[in-house]
Amino acid sequence: MALALLVGMTGCSWFRKKPAPAAPYSATSVNPNPQTAVTPVPATTNQSQLLLATASVGRVAKVNLAAKFVVLQFPLGQVPPADTRMVVYHGDAKTGEVKITGPTQEELTVADIVLGTVQENDQVRGN
Repeated sequence: MALALLVGMTGCSWFRKKPAPAAPYSATSVNPNPQTAVTPVPATTNQSQLLLATASVGRVAKVNLAAKFVVLQFPLGQVPPADTRMVVYHGDAKTGEVKITGPTQEELTVADIVLGTVQENDQVRGN
């Protein structure tokens, strides 16, 4: 009798369908909860941002006024090639112009002073 009662009580659960296991999330699956959905951020193609990222910007590391040359420091991999003319800025004011002559070693290069005055820590930018 107890066995029949035990089978009767658990018997209904034997005939229920088991839920399917959840599929792993993929980029193409639909999120059932739209409030937690992730919205992709569109990529920007703003020209001014692209130009700023590719322009060489460095600083004057050393100045030799007697010999009219400077040592310039740039971020690694952004040293301009020889014969490139660069504008020198002290703050926001344009104060001079230099021409890259080399030699170049890692992030440092040498440039001749072409025009104006140049001081240490001035900024140099491409034309």
